[in-house]
Amino acid sequence: MGDFNYPGINWSTLKADSEGSKFLKLVLDCYLDQHVHEPTRMKNILDLVLTSDLQLKDDVRNTAPVGNSDHNVLIWETESIKK
Repeated sequence: MGDFNYPGINWSTLKADSEGSKFLKLVLDCYLDQHVHEPTRMKNILDLVLTSDLQLKDDVRNTAPVGNSDHNVLIWETESIKK
């Protein structure tokens, strides 16, 4: 998870501008799932939660920024997987 700063990636359609295309290809090639579906900074989804085998208990919640930050706060919970 983190702030990846690729505003040119549309995570709904999995399309990207030239700047984000290599990163999107990497995410898809690694079979990662991206769980943030609402903008986290202005109109852009910049903060991502990427997983492979990890199970999330609920959807990622997108809440208001803290203090003077210009990024929303993301909250999620994971399930432990016993093997």
